[in-house]
Amino acid sequence: MKHRNIRGALFAFVLVVGSMPVHAADGPVLKRMEFKPTLSTGGTWKVEVEKMSEAPDIPKERLTGWKPTKSTVVYQFTVEALEDINMESCYRIHIDPKTLDGKPYSIPVPYFRIYLRQAGLTLKKVERLNSKTNHVQASRLFESGPVDATDWVSDLPLAVPAFQEGQFDQEPLVKKSKGGIEHKSSDRCSQKEETARIRVDGKEIEALKMTLEQNRNGDSLRRATLTWVKGNPWWTEATYEWGEGRKYSAKLLKDDKEDRKGIPDLVIPEK
Repeated sequence: MKHRNIRGALFAFVLVVGSMPVHAADGPVLKRMEFKPTLSTGGTWKVEVEKMSEAPDIPKERLTGWKPTKSTVVYQFTVEALEDINMESCYRIHIDPKTLDGKPYSIPVPYFRIYLRQAGLTLKKVERLNSKTNHVQASRLFESGPVDATDWVSDLPLAVPAFQEGQFDQEPLVKKSKGGIEHKSSDRCSQKEETARIRVDGKEIEALKMTLEQNRNGDSLRRATLTWVKGNPWWTEATYEWGEGRKYSAKLLKDDKEDRKGIPDLVIPEK
């Protein structure tokens, strides 16, 4: 009788456990963390951004002969320090737009600072600064999770993903008002990811492709696709598109340091 009760209890336990939801995300979560960049104070890298000009806002019949032109900007990233922002430890990163030969522009252009949370590397804050006075012209705080802050940094794709478990699936915050529940303005994006095999310098390696999407107030969809390679401080390649045919493409640049020779010139998906 005693053994029969034990068998019954075990059977009930198996039924309960079997009916519980299985978190299949554990595998992808661990995989995602393998591609999370490692930042350190003093680290620096450059990103090249290409953009096609947009047609002027005039009637189509007056656009005869107009052709888009391509412009290229290089942004230099420098990890300046660790700094506490609202009781969160963040990497303070200076972003400076440069000409193609690495020199500053002949006319003053704003530069930027971003703050990435040390835990998870999500975007905490963006600042736009005057290059002459170093005064902050505008700034914005962001919720934890994948967000899109591209509008704050000129042509640089700045859709920042979440690598850490529990950050990428959060819903935008809400607040109570006299009329009930009101959605808080949010730049949060949906996030999808998949691993891929890419070819770099004739060798096949593993990469993580992250896609962040956002639809702002019923406006056209904005989509950023970021390709991450292990050991790099930033994505290797990114595309950013929204509206009708508007698109940026960007890539991480090589430099002359021995430990940066593995950065690919182009990322070519394996067919």
